[in-house]
Amino acid sequence: VTDPGNGVVFVPTLNAFFSPFTAFTFYAVNYNLTTSNMSFISSAVAVTVQVLPVDTPPTLTSRLNISTFEGETVDLPITARDTENYPVSMSVSTLPAQGTLLLNGVPVTSLVPALHQVVQWVSEVLDFSSQFPGKGGTYFAANVAGPQVKFDYGDNSWAWAPSSTNGDCVSRGTDIFYTEFLVVKIATPVYVTEVEVMENLNPGTLTRILARYPDGSGYYPLWYGKPTVYSGRLTYTVAAPQLCRSPYLTNVLRLEFDTCNVISGWHEIDKIRVIGTTDLGTGVSVVPPQLKFKPWAHTFGPPQVSFSFTITHCLGVYLKTSQPFTYVINVTAVEDAPLANSVTGLTAKPGVALPVTLSASSDNVLTSLLS
Repeated sequence: VTDPGNGVVFVPTLNAFFSPFTAFTFYAVNYNLTTSNMSFISSAVAVTVQVLPVDTPPTLTSRLNISTFEGETVDLPITARDTENYPVSMSVSTLPAQGTLLLNGVPVTSLVPALHQVVQWVSEVLDFSSQFPGKGGTYFAANVAGPQVKFDYGDNSWAWAPSSTNGDCVSRGTDIFYTEFLVVKIATPVYVTEVEVMENLNPGTLTRILARYPDGSGYYPLWYGKPTVYSGRLTYTVAAPQLCRSPYLTNVLRLEFDTCNVISGWHEIDKIRVIGTTDLGTGVSVVPPQLKFKPWAHTFGPPQVSFSFTITHCLGVYLKTSQPFTYVINVTAVEDAPLANSVTGLTAKPGVALPVTLSASSDNVLTSLLS
């Protein structure tokens, strides 16, 4: 047995076993296996094992207790680690009393969900794996751009079709099996919430949707899964799997398809529609956030000030969101000058003494000295 890398193969009997390393996911692992009867050795047989990820939630790595003085702004570090290196997001669950929370420089005074939704058709195809060599634009990848015109099932020369029926069943990726891909662009960057793939012939091949980082450095997954088997389905199909909401503004998506394992014949895609919002809502940010707290003047503990938040690497999916964490802020009083209480509304008569009560107060005691 050759070394597969990223795991261990052991052969205690005639059965071979493969154990992938922890935190190693998505990849198609290859190794060669030969057999022998002590006199002859067989030719090598290639074995491919695809390791699917276990959706391990991110873990919080920062402490949740910090101290400051009344009226003094303090940084609130929040850090987290994700096994799959997906982007981690935080959402404020409850706001602190007796102070102001500032997230990325903006005061958070209420928790409001994203409100401004944008629905767009793909405006441009930036890259593709292959396309059928038609004439005059027929079956070209660029055909998926633009609004939907027809809802008919069946062969459509103005849809996109790859250059072969099954991509020769050779994966184009090293981290997940897929035979074809499209890289598409939308006009307005959004926080993506839904992607609709209109399949007009042999549906079910979608296996992963990714969004490009704002700096163009790469992609992060919004969804991955096995292709869907539609036995004998002859209807126009809209594939719209539940996504992890994009925590970044993006206008470039990558879609990957497995045309080898679920369909027989040509696969065609008509159009692609993207739905998203232009805002994330208040109290939501990528981790680590720029998070600060400013206690109000003359406000301090006990009791301690606190607020709660959750973290996730799949924004918008409740079942993949952590239980709330509580961040505790200890606010210490500062010695400052007492405040004199003004006296108004008194009326005096000539020659008659008028008693006037003067008082002043500080943060925690009544001041009785008068100068």
